[in-house]
Amino acid sequence: MKGPMELSVEMDGHAFALRGPDLDGAERIHEYAGYLLKGMGQAAAKLKEGIDDA
Repeated sequence: MKGPMELSVEMDGHAFALRGPDLDGAERIHEYAGYLLKGMGQAAAKLKEGIDDA
């Protein structure tokens, strides 16, 4: 597959678009999106934990 690829992600009403130049780039953005979502999930859990402890 040739041409630019785009991955759009929405989380809690916020949209993110990640773009790659080709299929190899799309594979990299897929991996990056996984790291990004994992990190956001961890941050949200810490925030919730702080709110629950208050």
